[in-house]
Amino acid sequence: MQLNAPTVRPESDVLSALLQPIQVGGVTAPNRVVLCPMTSCFADEDGFVSDRMIAFLEARARGGAGIVMTEGAAVHSVGRGWKHHFKHL
Repeated sequence: MQLNAPTVRPESDVLSALLQPIQVGGVTAPNRVVLCPMTSCFADEDGFVSDRMIAFLEARARGGAGIVMTEGAAVHSVGRGWKHHFKHL
């Protein structure tokens, strides 16, 4: 028995739906591509947003992700697990 990988064409319904705008609450995203949250360690030493973190997320948004989520943030300084761990104000 031979298995063939499915062919995905730009005109396919699945890909077409992925590239359609979607409304989430009161915001419309240009497509349904989502950058899930991941640890970057790009916060500054005190855990605040840095220029590097902004550039990282901005590049993903400009690259085509319709929704970009930030990484998890410590809600208290005691909860920071490592240097450059993003924290909540």
